[in-house]
Amino acid sequence: SGPGKHVGDFLTERHLLTPPRREATDSPSPTSTLHTAARAYNLHRESSCMSLCSTVLSPWMSATSDSR
Repeated sequence: SGPGKHVGDFLTERHLLTPPRREATDSPSPTSTLHTAARAYNLHRESSCMSLCSTVLSPWMSATSDSR
């Protein structure tokens, strides 16, 4: 990996191993359950990445955007 790997990947990898039970119990069908879990994972990933990047990486992001 290295610096190119997104910080949010490390946060959301744990959520893939332990998906929220509320989403899993919404539907009895395994296919729709997987789809719901994937959609919830994507939503959580975007929200967590956005908040994380805006708070932690904002100085680094502004520095890289200035040099561009």
